[in-house]
Amino acid sequence: MLLDRIDHLYANLSARSDVQYGIRMDDSNTIFLKRQLQAVEARVYRKRYQDIVWSKLLPVQVDQGRGPKFFSYNIIDSMGEAAYIEPGSGSLPPVSLKQDEVIGRYRSFGDKFVWTWDELDAANFAGFALQAELALAARDKWERLLDSTVHFGDDSVGLGGLLSDPSALTEFTVPTTGTGSSKKFVDKTGQLMYDDCIAFLNTASDTTDNAFPATLWALPIAQYNRLAGTNMSQYDSRSVLSAVKQNMEERGIELVVVVCPKLKGVTKGSISNKDVMLCYAYDEEVAVIKLPMPFTMFPMRENDDGNFVVPCWGRNGGVVKRHPKGIIFAQGI
Repeated sequence: MLLDRIDHLYANLSARSDVQYGIRMDDSNTIFLKRQLQAVEARVYRKRYQDIVWSKLLPVQVDQGRGPKFFSYNIIDSMGEAAYIEPGSGSLPPVSLKQDEVIGRYRSFGDKFVWTWDELDAANFAGFALQAELALAARDKWERLLDSTVHFGDDSVGLGGLLSDPSALTEFTVPTTGTGSSKKFVDKTGQLMYDDCIAFLNTASDTTDNAFPATLWALPIAQYNRLAGTNMSQYDSRSVLSAVKQNMEERGIELVVVVCPKLKGVTKGSISNKDVMLCYAYDEEVAVIKLPMPFTMFPMRENDDGNFVVPCWGRNGGVVKRHPKGIIFAQGI
């Protein structure tokens, strides 16, 4: 009889409001709550995004300070030619200099992070480093904008990038020697990919009369993995990538290979949703990133509404291509 009454009481408690009785049973009808049986890891996992590689692609110039609104540089070229003459037969041909000035503009860009007293109190209670995490997020977004600008420029503010105007660069036409006369590496043997890559890298030397041989090679992830994971042949166990680098080393060139996620599916100018690779000399006379003010966090200030804000700022002149034809690109690989 007593057991029947207990069963009846439990059924009534389960059916009535949790708020009314201040009791809540877990779905499994156990006295333990889910939160009581939950193990919380000490480590916090951050969501991963595409790699930021702008600082690996080109030399960075930061030496002009934060004050100027514009920048300029001069290009000097020599005019005239030497000639053979007979002594006493006439005057020597003159040689002169020509100087051109190039003017560019700096653009300011940035973001901010904000928090309230309530958020700060809650973060302290939870043991969460709120301000540090917000600062990391602000820098990440700042660098992602810069990374995009270095790759493709930003027409809305007049800043140039490596691929902002492909027609100004030198295009290498990849031979159609793959399966079914394909240009893509996925359809080619190790030897064919090797031949394509060597010809591609040699184009930088050919175009600049060997003044600026390629020392940096930028590739999308898929093509890098294929070159690194494909042997030259069944008789040569070297990867295609290793063989290419060895060829360059034997010619006295230390080739740096950079994996660029943004070179996948490029649409810019004459390039329409194609994977692209680039090569050029890592040299200020070829191209530079003008960055007079790197990422800077200003002091925290309190707004009128009681919130706290930290402005984050920087200044960027984009990519200045001083020898654009020395930058080689190939599409559809």
